[in-house]
Amino acid sequence: MITCKNCGMELNESAAFCKNCGCKVESGGRVNLEDDIREKINKGVMDATEKAKEGWKEGSEKAKEGLKIGAEKAREGLKIGADKGQKGLERYIEKCRENKMFLAVPIAILSVLVMIIIIGGIVAGMDKKIDVTDCIEVSLSGYNKSGSAKAYILYDKLQTKCLQAKGVDVDEDDIYYEWEEHFKGASLETFIDCIHLSQNESDNLCNGDVVVVELKYDNERLKEYGIKFVGVDYKYIVEGLEALQPLDPFDGLTVTFEGIAPNVDVSMEYDGSCDLLDSNMFYTDEYDSLNKGEEITVYFELDEYDAQSNGYDLTQTSKKYTCNEVDTYLSKAENLSDSALNQMQEEARDCIDVYLANNFNYISGDTVHYEGSYVLVNKENSSAENQNYVYIIHSVQVSSKETYAYDNPSAGVVNGDPLFASSKVYMPICFKNVICKYDGDISYEMESYIQGTTELGMNNNWDKVDGYTDADKMQQELVVSSKIDYTAEITGNLQNASSADNTEGSAEQPTSEQPESQQPDTNEDYILPNSSTEYVKESVLDAFSKRELRLARNEIYARHGRKFDDEELSAYFEGKSWYSGTIDGDDFNDDMLNVYEKDNIKLIKKLEGID
Repeated sequence: MITCKNCGMELNESAAFCKNCGCKVESGGRVNLEDDIREKINKGVMDATEKAKEGWKEGSEKAKEGLKIGAEKAREGLKIGADKGQKGLERYIEKCRENKMFLAVPIAILSVLVMIIIIGGIVAGMDKKIDVTDCIEVSLSGYNKSGSAKAYILYDKLQTKCLQAKGVDVDEDDIYYEWEEHFKGASLETFIDCIHLSQNESDNLCNGDVVVVELKYDNERLKEYGIKFVGVDYKYIVEGLEALQPLDPFDGLTVTFEGIAPNVDVSMEYDGSCDLLDSNMFYTDEYDSLNKGEEITVYFELDEYDAQSNGYDLTQTSKKYTCNEVDTYLSKAENLSDSALNQMQEEARDCIDVYLANNFNYISGDTVHYEGSYVLVNKENSSAENQNYVYIIHSVQVSSKETYAYDNPSAGVVNGDPLFASSKVYMPICFKNVICKYDGDISYEMESYIQGTTELGMNNNWDKVDGYTDADKMQQELVVSSKIDYTAEITGNLQNASSADNTEGSAEQPTSEQPESQQPDTNEDYILPNSSTEYVKESVLDAFSKRELRLARNEIYARHGRKFDDEELSAYFEGKSWYSGTIDGDDFNDDMLNVYEKDNIKLIKKLEGID
């Protein structure tokens, strides 16, 4: 019997190994444990090397079949596996030495262990795939119809996924150190830069729209870190955008037309509730030189996108305004209302009356007749100062009352034979810059003197009179001479007036010496044929009977178509060819009368003794 020097087990003398601990038994019963272990290790390493070669070959074949594992990664896996196998064996030997144990691991088990280590190294060398779509988020801003979407990477989530791909159990407190250990030399921004995002839509979004985020990667840069990004599209449905509020930008805008047409200016002031707008944001293509009735379009400097970005939906983007309720320079004779014309005629008549009154010792004037007017309007682009001229023209039969004492020069003008024959004289009074106000009133600048001068007799103090005896000359001086700067209209009797009017004398008016029966028979059987165009003198009416005065007064009404309930009046005017009764007496209004007719009625009533 011999004793195992390693464990003390009694053995047969013929035993080669200890059946208890497995140590080799030498002569004398000693077991050479160290040599035995070294021999087993060398054999295990050789077997592991052979198996590693077989594993490398098998790994290369699998790479070709679809695993797409590069040769470099396979070699790196092999190296890692061998290193780990070597280290594992060394740790195992060291443990055996410490415990003085016999290495009894079967060679087959060692081979499998080495293969697992090698394959684990190969797998460890493969790129870890990360689905980036899990790290995408979309932020919304704005309002429905004008929403904006922006896709971005969740940095923290991507960082966590990268570490988890490396097998790290991520702890937020240690995440920085873990990153440094596993991705030495690479910042998180390096990984972010390898991801490229693009969106199909970013702006003007509505609830229900789908935002598609397309992802592309630069995975070549990530190979050295063993990471590969995957995931193609990320889809997001828009929801929760707040509705736009309707906004009429012209609600609160005051557009003012100032000036006199055709030279009206535009000003605008905004005092509405929208804080996005102010007066300076509104504009138009035409700010001045506007005429009455012209239309302008007003715009504003706020586009639809800016409005919607601030929560407003514009109900209109422009608005038209008409230049109304402005004063207007008279541009046509027809635009002069009856009341305005009556006013101007009355003022012109006053000027003529003053002229005749100031010179009544020398000349006399018969009944004043309204003849018509000249209306001159400034042409476009004319440099003339005044916008218009209106000449209100009356005619007066002027007679001389005195003569000059040639045999006694110191006596001057004395009573005697007339210096000139009675003549019809046109007496124009000029009104310039006539303005028709939008409220119906009128304004003007009046030259309160009679235009023109005419020689009527011998060369002495009273050989001239203000006005014209020649209608052609009057038209030449007042109208034709201004044709460069003004257009002209001629109204009334002046349209047919000519130098033929310069005839001595005129039809005499009824006098007190004329028989009453002859007065109504003149001029188509009118009692007062000119009652609508001249002031009837009291001296003429003094010759009328009470009945004739009553007929003359109602004749003025009858010429406007008034009907009469009185049988005598009705029968009288129904017998006149010119009469046509169309207006009931209750419906007749004195506003239908002009200034001459009103004054003539007033005078007739006075003579009738009617208040």
